[in-house]
Parts: sequence; C-alpha cells; structure tokens
Amino acid sequence: SAARRRRGDFEEALEDANMALVLNPKWCKALYRRGVLLLECGRYAEALTELKVVQRADPTFDDDLEDWLRRAHNWLSKPKGEVNHYLFMRLPMDSSKEDIRKQYHRLCLQWHPDKS
Repeated sequence: SAARRRRGDFEEALEDANMALVLNPKWCKALYRRGVLLLECGRYAEALTELKVVQRADPTFDDDLEDWLRRAHNWLSKPKGEVNHYLFMRLPMDSSKEDIRKQYHRLCLQWHPDKS
C-alpha cells in the first residue's frame, strides 16, 4: 500500500491496508497506515478514530503520529466545502515541496489547453 500511496492511488492503497488488517486485526502499522489513507481520502472522522486507536495501543509508535492526529483535527474543523488540494493533485499530505512542484508541473503539462 505504500507504493500505491506514493502514486496517489489512495483508494487502492486503502484496500491493501484493509486486507492486511483482515490477516492481523491488531497490527499497529496497518492501523496507522489505514488512518493516514483515510485522512488522504477525505474521510477525516474515520481517520481520527483510527489514529487514536494506534495512539492508545502504542503511544511511542511513530514520531509522526502526533502530526497526523493534528492534521485530522484540522481537517475536521474546516467547512465541508473546503478543497483538499493534496487530494486534487493526488499527492500524499506529507509530500515535500519538491514533490508538490513536480506534480504541479506534470498536471500543468497534462491539462494545458495549448498542448498538441
């Protein structure tokens, strides 16, 4: 699911994480990854719940867990019509500036009206 997430195929990556949890329902890494993917798919309340389950199960799981929890709270507090530009550009929310620049350039080339 990590490779699919990097490609921007969040729904397919979420299916992979769900399959991993079918095999081992208490696996913290799969729960964490599912929480992150739910957040990137725009399902913020579910993501927050999933990430809190990981936090309760293992508070020292990952250094970035607090950042993801903060992002989930932030997106939950926004109005429903708010556009998630990461989702629009098919980028993970933890993308670097360089990744954002490259994807923006790809999309500009793809959707430019003068492209022949």
